[in-house]
Amino acid sequence: MFTDSAKWRKPVSDRLTISLPGHTVCEFSYSLIKLKNYKADEFESRIRDNPLAAAYLPLTYYPKKERPLIKARAIRGIANLPPGRERATLFSLIRESIRLDKEEEKQYQEIVRGDPLWKEVKMLQSVEEVGYERGWEECREECREECREETVKNLLKSGWLTYEQIAQIMKTDVGMVSKLAQAQESG
Repeated sequence: MFTDSAKWRKPVSDRLTISLPGHTVCEFSYSLIKLKNYKADEFESRIRDNPLAAAYLPLTYYPKKERPLIKARAIRGIANLPPGRERATLFSLIRESIRLDKEEEKQYQEIVRGDPLWKEVKMLQSVEEVGYERGWEECREECREECREETVKNLLKSGWLTYEQIAQIMKTDVGMVSKLAQAQESG
């Protein structure tokens, strides 16, 4: 997929040729679809038949001031898809293809906030935010666990405390301390 916000400043060939000196090995022709040649309204009408059109909607032609509305329309276009990989992929494509600045983001939030027409967009956005938060929580928990193990290893190296004392200080069980001690001795 080629994207060029200025209606393809650089010409792109619609033909691929593989050849050796003096001999064509393979020649392939394909149709070029220049999304910037499509008006957003025209492309939006295709979403019902092809949800991928929602992901490409931000890459079509529309006035710059409509960017927040286009993002909302694109997300609304995939909101009725069943939850899963397909919807998540399309949502990521939309998010990546139309990154809003702070002012545009504020306008986008105003669009989806009050109007019931945009309820699905708001819900999908909330689901994404919850997923993002869960990811951070899992990351923080993973970091805590790594930090705890590292601290236990350092306390073991010091030799000042017994396994039981380390387990009590670190609020963990003696088995975990013993396991880390064995790993440290063998590694």
